[in-house]
Amino acid sequence: MSNQSTLVEQMFGRVAQYGYAIGRGKDAFADMARDVYRVVRDDHSADVSIVRPFYIEVRSAAEKDAIAGGKPLKEQPEKSRNVQINKMENFAHVATFARSNPEVDPAFDYALSLVAGGYTKLVKGAVAMKTELGKNASADFATLEAAIDAALVVAPELASEAVAKIEDAWEKLAHGDKSGPSPHEAMLSKLLAAYPQDYVKHIGQCLTDARVMLEKIEAQANEPAAKWTV
Repeated sequence: MSNQSTLVEQMFGRVAQYGYAIGRGKDAFADMARDVYRVVRDDHSADVSIVRPFYIEVRSAAEKDAIAGGKPLKEQPEKSRNVQINKMENFAHVATFARSNPEVDPAFDYALSLVAGGYTKLVKGAVAMKTELGKNASADFATLEAAIDAALVVAPELASEAVAKIEDAWEKLAHGDKSGPSPHEAMLSKLLAAYPQDYVKHIGQCLTDARVMLEKIEAQANEPAAKWTV
């Protein structure tokens, strides 16, 4: 790239650093995202167009370092490369709003505090911010915080959902699935022959009954008391 500003040049100067980290199996994407955000925020001559060449240079450096480390990266199809670039472009878009809206910076820091360096979640936070700012470029911190929370805060697993997982696992153990029969099929047949009570079927039915009852109880917790009976 020609006629780059100092900030952009400095970011591209870190290509080898990011490439080495990715090439050796480490996640540098969250750091790259922060870099893109800060550079575009502070350098008004930079925009979303710097993301593609930046990503491509980092990927090239990563491939070289991976080969040097004895663990070459899988070839990246163009579709996959474009998906990664599109994800990172979100940070450049948010950064352009930060130039004129002082509420964006603390909101972005808030998103960073929730993700503990995780890139996938950080992308979700950036997308949520971009969406809100697209509707209102002057969105305040509370609005952005709520959008980030909605995107990142995962509701705790319901008891019925936990039982459903056990139910599915038991079904697979007892009867197999589309990948093939149960590896315990022969032994379970011997169990049935020795104990005609059919423990396998009984346990499966108990799990189903527990899930169904829990679903009713959970629904009742969110409805007027008189509406549900268990």
